[in-house]
Amino acid sequence: MRVTHVHSISVFVESFEQVKEFYTEILTLPFGASTSGLRSLYVGNTALVLLNAGTEDRRLMGRNTGITLRTRGESDFQQLTHRIQESGGTLGAVRNLPSGRTVPIEDPAGNQYWLWDAPHSVDVPHLFDAPALVTIGVRNLRHALPFYHGVLELPMIEQLGEQTALFFPDSTRVVIAGSPEWTPALPVTGETGLCLSVEGLATYVDGLRHRGAEIVDESTVDGELVAAAIKDPDGNQITLLGTGD
Repeated sequence: MRVTHVHSISVFVESFEQVKEFYTEILTLPFGASTSGLRSLYVGNTALVLLNAGTEDRRLMGRNTGITLRTRGESDFQQLTHRIQESGGTLGAVRNLPSGRTVPIEDPAGNQYWLWDAPHSVDVPHLFDAPALVTIGVRNLRHALPFYHGVLELPMIEQLGEQTALFFPDSTRVVIAGSPEWTPALPVTGETGLCLSVEGLATYVDGLRHRGAEIVDESTVDGELVAAAIKDPDGNQITLLGTGD
């Protein structure tokens, strides 16, 4: 009964055809599963899921995703930014951080990502393997930590300064940030698109209720709980997906 890893991060687009070239030819991300209205990128533990936006979802299209994609070094970083510029894509201003350079980019639907030139962060996934980080914004880390580390019991790696904490030692990391000073990406808030994989979901959700978490939605198949949505104290929504006991 525990969260094991980041299962996926969802982003809304007008249509897959609108953004296909950006993801598969410019970023050259590996293509995964495909169903009606859904395209999955990456084939490992963590997927980047592109969803066709319906009428109610259009407000979630064309916004900051909080997702960081890591390059391997300067040449990798320069090649990608050059391809984006050559295609007429949008690049923001480069920021220099202690952890490396970062620059905001946008897909054709206006969704904002962050390229991160971090050659020394070799334990963080490269953009061909999985998203490196997803950063969630909170008002104050001191007030948020009891929820993420205490209630959700997410595996915490370290706290970086007073307002930033890093979770999950393997694959895609989750960053909880009260301030964007350290983080390569600006934090996402509200409906984050983050989906966590959970072993023993029903028992885990019962434990969350006992610990005072706000459960905002539940999905069942043949009477068995398969997914749930929760909100943190700042109103950020996260999905939990059951992966067996």
